[in-house]
Amino acid sequence: MKGSDCKWEAAQVLKWLQRRSQSTVAVVVAMLVFGAVGGFADSSNVTYAGCENISTGVIRLLPSNLPAPLNTTCNTKTTNKLLLEVPITWNQTGPPGPAGSQGLPGTRGETGATGGAGPAGPVGPAGPVGPQGSEGQQGPAGNSLGSVDALGGLPCGSGAASGTVSVNYGTSGAISLVCTPSSKTLTVTLNGTPGGSITSVPSGIDCPGTCSAWFANGSTVTLTAHDTTASFFNGWSGDCGAMAGCAVNMAANRAVTAAFGTMYVLIETLDHSSDVAGGNVSGSPGGFNCLILPRISRAVDCQAYFTPGTVVTLSASATTSSAFVWGGDCAAAGTGDCTMTMSTNHSITAVFGLVHDLWPSTGADATNLGEIACAATLTESGTTDALGQHDWFMFTLPAGCGAVFTLADPYTAGVVLHVYPYTPSSLSLGPLPPGPIIVDAPGPYWVEATNSLAPGSPECRVGCGTGIWGVTIRT
Repeated sequence: MKGSDCKWEAAQVLKWLQRRSQSTVAVVVAMLVFGAVGGFADSSNVTYAGCENISTGVIRLLPSNLPAPLNTTCNTKTTNKLLLEVPITWNQTGPPGPAGSQGLPGTRGETGATGGAGPAGPVGPAGPVGPQGSEGQQGPAGNSLGSVDALGGLPCGSGAASGTVSVNYGTSGAISLVCTPSSKTLTVTLNGTPGGSITSVPSGIDCPGTCSAWFANGSTVTLTAHDTTASFFNGWSGDCGAMAGCAVNMAANRAVTAAFGTMYVLIETLDHSSDVAGGNVSGSPGGFNCLILPRISRAVDCQAYFTPGTVVTLSASATTSSAFVWGGDCAAAGTGDCTMTMSTNHSITAVFGLVHDLWPSTGADATNLGEIACAATLTESGTTDALGQHDWFMFTLPAGCGAVFTLADPYTAGVVLHVYPYTPSSLSLGPLPPGPIIVDAPGPYWVEATNSLAPGSPECRVGCGTGIWGVTIRT
């Protein structure tokens, strides 16, 4: 066969192989490699001859192991279509067939050498608590205590809460030990308009910033409020008074609140030395009014707010038979109007009392005892038969002698007694009860008994229709 014919034959075989099934290609490859030619062949120098079964596509290499003449020729003349073959030749190996199925795993090789240690893993969870260890050796003996009281004064606590032990005895023999800190906590809270601040002496509080500090137990801490152009101090609350300076005794933990606002505050407190006296305080600008009525035994507080620099004028008006006296920031005003400039907070008081401009000189219910000797004791008594009736007596004391007034039996709860120094528009020193009342000037003085409670009133307890009174004077 010529070279060109051989190439053509090889090309025809390849086309033919591409038209056949994978099983046909596998048979051809197997016959090429392990068939009659034996071993591996050089596809460029060897021409292969074979027979293809027309029905099955199976290729048989020549020569083969079949009986002659089929061992060297193809079965081209049989009438059995299943055995009919056609001869084919080629001299070039076709493309590799598909991979066969994976064979069985081989035997395991020997274990390789151990690799180096990897990095340490994370710490695992804590294991269970082990059994309790054996008891240790006994420690050295401590200082002996003669009694529980010996614990008192021993150190206790730690840090800012450190202190000393206090021994307390309760009922039924109970004893408690308390660690009393040597320091107490002072806490300051700022309320209202931001901008103001609070400082302390001794130092420790500088609020806002440091608003809580420890101070020595029993020491006194003075707090000072500082205004700004937009935040004005309006008063204390908590462990400090409403307006006065704030000095805190640190016998316990303390808490103080400081209020700030856009205006200054004026606090008025109205009171009366006799519960049958009353009056009011009015002010301008603003037209505010603060009123205390007779028969009201408690003081009345009023507040008003003013922008800084406002000039405020206060006027007091007493009810009939009453007078007043200023106190606080109006103490220098006497009984006239009180004027102040609101460059800071102000606090005033107005106390109302009964006024007796004329001394009673006649009448069965008026008695003049004259001068009472020193170191004397006398008792005066009387009866008020109707609501609102008055009894009174007057006396004087020698120079350098004082007097003590106390109630004497029998005494009706519905009768009120007052002791007055005899000065027109002066205030009562009383009333009785409560007592005693103590005076230390010569006088003169007068004592008035007034039946103030009618039968059936809530306060009436015994004989309120007819009032019995008694007072003892010891000089």
